Amino acid sequence: MKKIIKLILWMISAAAILYVIALCFIYFKQEEFLFRPEVLTEDYIYQFEGEFEEVEIPVDTNISLNGLLFKAENPEGLIIFYHGNAGALDKWGGYASFYLQNNYNFFVYDYRGYGKSDGEIEKTGHLLNDALIIYDSISNIMNEKNPVIAGYSLGSGIAAYVASKKAANSLLLFAPYYSLRKTAIDAMPYFPGNILRYNIETANYLRNVECPVYVFHGLEDELIFPEQSEQLTDIPGTRVQRLTYENVSHNVFGHPRVNSDLENILDDIN
Repeated sequence: MKKIIKLILWMISAAAILYVIALCFIYFKQEEFLFRPEVLTEDYIYQFEGEFEEVEIPVDTNISLNGLLFKAENPEGLIIFYHGNAGALDKWGGYASFYLQNNYNFFVYDYRGYGKSDGEIEKTGHLLNDALIIYDSISNIMNEKNPVIAGYSLGSGIAAYVASKKAANSLLLFAPYYSLRKTAIDAMPYFPGNILRYNIETANYLRNVECPVYVFHGLEDELIFPEQSEQLTDIPGTRVQRLTYENVSHNVFGHPRVNSDLENILDDIN
């Protein structure tokens, strides 16, 4: 019996040690889980249809973020877009054509460490504060006081933050999360949510958003569960319209069925 008890205690101790090691690994390596940038060389040449220009926006000492500004022939407005956690502008710039066809100028940029952008993401402020600087810079360049703010996945919370601080015509959220911490808990239910050093509280930001909010979410999304965006519609005082799509997963941004609805929305908001 004593041997069995010792064995059980040893197994519990070993499991506890492994759990602590896993916690430390997640805590110190979480950037590798959250951010999956593609790095582009400085001389990389973007190739897209339509008129566009590369823009470098300083956000900190010796740090500039690389962006692409696409210009429509007869623009009815400006869309500032905050992209997901993977890839770079060589991919994200390809989505501009839909907005150009609907007579909207379109701006998208790479976060720190993505594409041609300088620096690395080391804290939440590097995402949120940079996003405000981007908004101010592009709004001034385009002389647009009331742009449409849009965000996908990781960028949805960033977009909501910007809309809570700045003027916006509308806020478009694709596959949004209630909070980044809740998303981490959904993905790793056996680990405490506060282990995540990065937290973006979409729900809290929406309480201070005055413009109409449109949410687009695939019902087969296994990365950010649809229940999270459903909870966003329950926030008092907000104007959130949620559109869901059967047989659509996390890749809702740019999906043909989503674009069909989005086209009607873009027509209505101007």
